[in-house]
Amino acid sequence: SCGAWSVDDRLHTVVEPGEAWVYFGGGEGARGVRGTVDAGRVGRGGTLEAWAAQTSLRPARAGFAVLSASDFLYAFGGNQGRPSSGGTSADLRRSFPDVENWNSLGTSLSTGRYLPGSARESAVVFVVGGASDGASATRTVDWTNW
Repeated sequence: SCGAWSVDDRLHTVVEPGEAWVYFGGGEGARGVRGTVDAGRVGRGGTLEAWAAQTSLRPARAGFAVLSASDFLYAFGGNQGRPSSGGTSADLRRSFPDVENWNSLGTSLSTGRYLPGSARESAVVFVVGGASDGASATRTVDWTNW
């Protein structure tokens, strides 16, 4: 129920050509929902170099969908391990690979979602399915431009 973002030079100007990073965070464990986000540069052969804590998701999230684009990390739904219609974003532009504060998005999903899927096509992100506020799975799809 955690999230993983890939950050490379195809969708991000803060990354040098040919460079790639992985950010990993959130999730739920025996002690509750976690907010820690770690990052590591992808080295030759796919190994992670200098894996380190970068930020904390605020609020902590589990069961959320992700997007990484235009020098931002995004998280949709899954607030505190429960369905949520809210989302948040974090800025990578000031001190990459460090992450600036997480801020609420100005838009909401059509329904609260927990464990949704996500996909990107061109400049559109889709957030699909997941457990809804009514505790049942939803077949709805939300989308927005990034």
